[in-house]
Amino acid sequence: MLITYLLTILKLALYSIAIILPTILLPLGDPADGFSVSNFTYFAVYNGVVCTYFAMASWRRLARFCYRKKSRDGMEPFTIEWNGMKDPRVRTALIMVYLVPGFAFSFSGAFAGANLERCYHMLYMAPPVLISFDFIFYFLFLPKQEQNWKSFRLFFVYSNGCLLPIILLFIPVVIKIMIKSPWVDVVLSIIVIPSLRYGCICAMSGLMKHEMENCGFDGDPDSVYLLHLNLVIEMGMMMMFPGADDYIILYAILLLSIGLKVSELMELLTDYASIKHLPETEQRTHLTLVGKMANHAISQHLASLATPPVFLVIFTILFYAWNTQYYFVYSCFTEETFIMSVYFTMIYWALTVILWATEMAVIAYVLPTAVYASFTEAIMMRLSKSGFSSALGISSIVAFFVSCFYIKHDGLEILDQLGEDACS
Repeated sequence: MLITYLLTILKLALYSIAIILPTILLPLGDPADGFSVSNFTYFAVYNGVVCTYFAMASWRRLARFCYRKKSRDGMEPFTIEWNGMKDPRVRTALIMVYLVPGFAFSFSGAFAGANLERCYHMLYMAPPVLISFDFIFYFLFLPKQEQNWKSFRLFFVYSNGCLLPIILLFIPVVIKIMIKSPWVDVVLSIIVIPSLRYGCICAMSGLMKHEMENCGFDGDPDSVYLLHLNLVIEMGMMMMFPGADDYIILYAILLLSIGLKVSELMELLTDYASIKHLPETEQRTHLTLVGKMANHAISQHLASLATPPVFLVIFTILFYAWNTQYYFVYSCFTEETFIMSVYFTMIYWALTVILWATEMAVIAYVLPTAVYASFTEAIMMRLSKSGFSSALGISSIVAFFVSCFYIKHDGLEILDQLGEDACS
């Protein structure tokens, strides 16, 4: 079963690579040309496609926790479903998602002119654009009787909660640029980034559950938000590797990975503690709690096992492809700097696989046979059901961290300093 589980995750990683690859290979123009025909692919295609990945992943997360099983307090049961591209709501939503970022960044780019590299519209234009996608879903897919102030507030909390860790993880990158020391990188890796993860989990878990109760929804937001957050944190840790030339950074992140894996294992065993006193016949059928364990496991394993290979492939292609000159940092990498980054990432991935296998072995030893069978069955069933949405989630997060933050057209000129450090 472990081999099948690992191969399924790696298959999702391949899907993610296939989804994102055509976008990062789009031919780009010189950002100095600003809003012009030469940058048509950036304004009219690149932004729209990357944002579509993000929106579709977010919509599938929303559909998984915005439902009501039974009537209560005058509120009728409902689920959110759509019939692919045959559904006119889907076509309308995708057209809007594709056009909104194109218009927004074109508007900003037109004012920036030749200063596109230093316009910083990634910071002030991207957040409202990304938040708008969830409200497109709100107005098109959420039943009209559920559209009220309570559900509007829930969507606002969810949307900002998904965006916040992405923005916050830009802070360690800036600190890394401003204070050039391997020990600062260590502190960022083992203290700042984990603290951001813990803070986001504590804040969002409480807020989301409170808003869900107010709306009378029955879904488990933790099961879908945790995957998104773990993907963001995983990418945040790996983005410490590009340009790193000191093994102490690698050792720090490896140590952090061991600590996080122990913490994740304790969470799973805590979930199990709530059912271990039941008779074995009841444990086998207690699908709700076993499903909760499976959701937590998937959110951790997908992030830690699938993200590194996707990062490696996309990072390598960006370094060798024709668009490298239009990226901060990558355009200055030497072959030696690049190989060191890849080497660190491969070691990190290898340790992650070993830790995952160890974790699954401990779980198999601790859980009774019937519970473990239900647990593994629930994992494979959820992976088969949410495979495409998971691949979209991985693609969108990798695209943001590896491409969007560093592409010169998005205007984050401060990253040019990171590139100069890599050159020197």
